[in-house]
Amino acid sequence: MPTIMPSTAATIPTRRRINLAAGWLAALALGACTVQVNQTSGFDPCNPNPCQTKGVCGGWSATCSVKTNAAVCGTWSWTAKTAKPTGVDGKALTKPAGYEGAELSCDGVDNDCDGQTDEGVVADPAKVCAAGGVCAGAKPALLCLGGKWLCGYAEVLAFEASETSCDGKDNDCDGQTDEQVIAKPTDCKRQGVCAGLAAPTCAGATGFNCGYEAAGDYQAAETSCDGLDNDCDGQIDTNLAAAALIGKATCKANGVCASGSEIVCSGGIAVCSYAKVAGFEQVELSCDGKDNDCDGQTDTYVGSDLPLHATDTVGCQTKGVCSAKGAVVKICKAGLFSCDYAKAQGYEANELQCDGKDNNCDGQIDNIATKPALAACGTVGVCADGPLTCKSNLWQCDWPGMTAKGYESFEQSCDGKDNDCDGATDESASAALNCLQAGVCQWGVEATCAVGKAKCDYSHVQGFEEVTETVCDGLDNDCDGKTDEAEALNGSKAGCVVGVCKGVATTTCEKGKWLCDTKAVVGYEDVEKTCDGKDNDCDGQTDEFLTDASACPSQGLCVAGVSAVCVNGKYLCNFTAILGFEAVESTCDGKDNDCDGKIDAGLCGPAATCSGGDQCASGACKALFGGSSKVCANASTQCAATSSGKVVLVDDGAALCATSATQQTCSAGTLAEAKACPADKPACSSGLCVVCTPNAKTCDGKDKTKVIQCSADGLTAQPAATCAGGEKCAGAGDCVPVAGYTLSDSTDAVVAHELVALTGGGFAAIWAINAGNVGELRVRVFSAAGVAKAVSSIGHGASKPIKDAKLAAAAVGSGFAVAWETQSDGKDIALGIFDANGKAIGTPVLANDPDTAGDQGEPAMSVAGGLIHIAFSGENIDFLGFGIGLRSFDATGKPTATANLVVNDSQSVTDGADGDQTQPAIVCKITGECAIAYTHVAANGKGKIRARILSADGQLADAVATVSTGTVAQDQRTPTLAWVGATLLVAWSAEGVETGPGYGIALRPLTATLTPLNGAAVTLANEAATGNQGQPQLREVGTGAALVWGVPGLGSVRDFAASGAAVGAEATFAVNTTATIAVQARLTVLIDGKQLLQFLSDSKGTAAAVSQGLFR
Repeated sequence: MPTIMPSTAATIPTRRRINLAAGWLAALALGACTVQVNQTSGFDPCNPNPCQTKGVCGGWSATCSVKTNAAVCGTWSWTAKTAKPTGVDGKALTKPAGYEGAELSCDGVDNDCDGQTDEGVVADPAKVCAAGGVCAGAKPALLCLGGKWLCGYAEVLAFEASETSCDGKDNDCDGQTDEQVIAKPTDCKRQGVCAGLAAPTCAGATGFNCGYEAAGDYQAAETSCDGLDNDCDGQIDTNLAAAALIGKATCKANGVCASGSEIVCSGGIAVCSYAKVAGFEQVELSCDGKDNDCDGQTDTYVGSDLPLHATDTVGCQTKGVCSAKGAVVKICKAGLFSCDYAKAQGYEANELQCDGKDNNCDGQIDNIATKPALAACGTVGVCADGPLTCKSNLWQCDWPGMTAKGYESFEQSCDGKDNDCDGATDESASAALNCLQAGVCQWGVEATCAVGKAKCDYSHVQGFEEVTETVCDGLDNDCDGKTDEAEALNGSKAGCVVGVCKGVATTTCEKGKWLCDTKAVVGYEDVEKTCDGKDNDCDGQTDEFLTDASACPSQGLCVAGVSAVCVNGKYLCNFTAILGFEAVESTCDGKDNDCDGKIDAGLCGPAATCSGGDQCASGACKALFGGSSKVCANASTQCAATSSGKVVLVDDGAALCATSATQQTCSAGTLAEAKACPADKPACSSGLCVVCTPNAKTCDGKDKTKVIQCSADGLTAQPAATCAGGEKCAGAGDCVPVAGYTLSDSTDAVVAHELVALTGGGFAAIWAINAGNVGELRVRVFSAAGVAKAVSSIGHGASKPIKDAKLAAAAVGSGFAVAWETQSDGKDIALGIFDANGKAIGTPVLANDPDTAGDQGEPAMSVAGGLIHIAFSGENIDFLGFGIGLRSFDATGKPTATANLVVNDSQSVTDGADGDQTQPAIVCKITGECAIAYTHVAANGKGKIRARILSADGQLADAVATVSTGTVAQDQRTPTLAWVGATLLVAWSAEGVETGPGYGIALRPLTATLTPLNGAAVTLANEAATGNQGQPQLREVGTGAALVWGVPGLGSVRDFAASGAAVGAEATFAVNTTATIAVQARLTVLIDGKQLLQFLSDSKGTAAAVSQGLFR
């Protein structure tokens, strides 16, 4: 059975009744006791034995048996060592005192020895609780607590634990009524005239007797304005009753005065006050639907039923007939001021009359909604019931209004109607009216009409989608006025369905572009970064463009930068972009091809260029006599030199031919000074002084008309031929014209020309003529004797030269290359490759970078190491006007790099800062090194000559050197260059080098680093001082150089040593040219040593200018 067990001690005042129910609830909420339920089945009530030890059984023991699932104690015995207890009669007890088989007494004792006290005891409330007063007949709940019964009086109506109410009842059930009750301040008033009255007394059921009759001025409801608090409420002369008013007067009670008015004292007299009445007005002014002055009428003037009038006409129509003074007023209706047009003469709420007046005062005249039925517009088509308009006080056809009915002055709609009222229906149709016109359908839609229905043809509309949009492109493809609506867009094109995004990312189309929501995609990257074999950026490509430069070598050819390309999730070094790279070095080219820090390790054979012995198979790297580089030798005792443009290796003790008439001997790897061959053996061949070149034809040194044949040993010579009249022997025994002869075969005047000596013998002449607004490039090949092999041919292909085009040419392999000015998006440079017969190989290519804007021109060309180097002047090369660009090509015309090199870009001389760079010249050694010179034009228009070195591996030197001298006011122009061994000769046209005014030809020898050779100053190259000397050209000849130049109508030539010293006097040629024509002097050295001059001649003005040749 449930047992209520106190968990904390409670002290209960004995004189205080406790609300039993409230006590239980409070005890439970505070955890003061717990309830346990003892099961009666499934256990043994006698185990442990309840008949010993606990409660009143302490010291006792008894047998235990089970009856009806309860323990029953049998025979008792005293087991304690003390004396057996006795009862009140003094006799020894036979069982524990107070023992109860089941707990019955509320005494604070464990009577049934089960370890619980007073559990489950019950009693009759009538026997243990109070039964008098309000408790009579009540049966309150009981609680045994601390051995005493507590009665729950909470359920007894009017019960009070201590009597506080004066109500004639025994509220605390103690047999006394209203004992010792005290009145509260709210029971009786003791302010005002009631102050000082005796304490209230309890009068039983009627409550307290307040004793107000003892206060002489007391009023239950205040009616006197006497400055006293007559009703004892703490306020003087307030809350006055109606009886206070004089003469049985009353306060207003209509309208807003129905509540809120009060009677107040004013000057000792009771009056009505409406100060607290919301909306009260002494004189009604407000139009609000209320009786504000409480006169029984709403929104009217005092004493009348005339409604209130507003002082303005705001919100009313005041135009037209309403504009007269007093025509419109605002009166109060239903709590609002409304416009009243009763006095507006001719006023109509809805305009009805066509009378030229604004009858409804809306600012529009005769805007009539309902028009009469007249056929003013016509009787056929949509005009049969056309709308009318009131105009000039007359009803007329409303032609603008006819548009709404479908009227068209020219029929365009396909609707089964006669829209232009001509008796014909749908005779023409317009796509603009009958077809979709939004989005991409603004252009290209065609329409036809049949049976009132238009058929639209969208086949010519680019991007049109008929059913719904599938493409995210920022266009309205289905022409419904909406762009890229999401419901049918094909998200498979968004890049969100491939790679790691597949099945995870979601797509949205925004502003014509697909956007992917990749938040939930594991491994996603905006830009592919991880080399893992996955498409991390979901663009359909895996590990694209991933590089890692640190994974690759950076030496040798790789110094330009090698990136590791990600392949199949792993980085692999991408050497494909490294021109000349070899996984295992096998080429002797002066480069570290396998990027291991070693150049040509043991790969280079004899005569190959080297920088150290570890490059050479023999281990011997020798300085090249007559050059600035080194070459591999077979042994360290060999000597290396250049002869006829080729590298020659000479054994120790042997000799080589320094020139065709001088000899040098090799001694322990060093070449001695050149010595002239003796007079009896004046020629040098294979290092030996001989009478003549073995087995070769040559010219008789005593008679220039005689050709002699040399014996096999070169020790004897026999006459072989005699040249015809007008001819002379030159070079390898060829009979050539003594006088100048024509090279060109065009009928039009030649405007530019060039010569190229071919490696197989002979030469090519190249020239340009003008043909209208463009030019024409022609080529012609000649034998070594100067005989043309055929007529000239057009060489420009589809890239025609511009008018007055400038040219450049050089030998390449067995053929030659030509560069010329052509027209593309601006002036550009074309490059053509030709074979030894003058036939074009392939089509011309663009020589300058096609991405460089502006004009590019003035080409200059030189060939070395199989590479064609072209320098040119171009706009935007250095982004500051004209600069000097450089681009290189292989023998087939394929560029070795995409972009131009900027020659004039340097830290040492800021060429781009103060002017243009023009007139480039370039010359290269057979070892690959090149020098480039150009004219730098300053802000004052005067030029200076500057130069820069290009290394064999294509790198521009840091420094740009200023070659010319002179004052800032002296002009320097048109440089030309020639390598003579390790010396670079530079010549140019210059002011200030001659004693008189005008231009002379300046010349200066430089070292390979562009410093003056032995401090050499600028010298005057020409002798004659007549006219301005210009257009110089230098060419290497033997151990020196030949310089040609011209003045109008005359050309000159002079030889110079490598030191820059003149060798012999100046010689003139081209005397058959008009003095107003620049002869454009050129010189080339044929393979057999012949020197051929080239110049323009117009036969003293009697013919068009031609290109002529003259063997020197």
